[in-house]
Amino acid sequence: MSKILTSIAVLSASVAFLPGVPSSAGTASDARPIFTYLPSSAPNHKAPVHPASQLAQWNGSFIDLTGRHVTYTMIGTDPATNNAPTAAERRRT
Repeated sequence: MSKILTSIAVLSASVAFLPGVPSSAGTASDARPIFTYLPSSAPNHKAPVHPASQLAQWNGSFIDLTGRHVTYTMIGTDPATNNAPTAAERRRT
């Protein structure tokens, strides 16, 4: 019985203590980018001679739960008109 009471006391003490602990996530005003980029003037940075080919795209739309009409653009072949597997699907088989 004393183990149960001790457990309940520890649990209630920890729950009472938690609101006083600051969260590790900052506010939106504390946000800053943590990435870098490669400047175009960097050594050995050369643009490709022949640009890559265009990616296949298709558009779609739907009405969301609030009744708003949403349109989108997807990259790849339209699954409604073509059932060819993607490169990732071919690697898995």
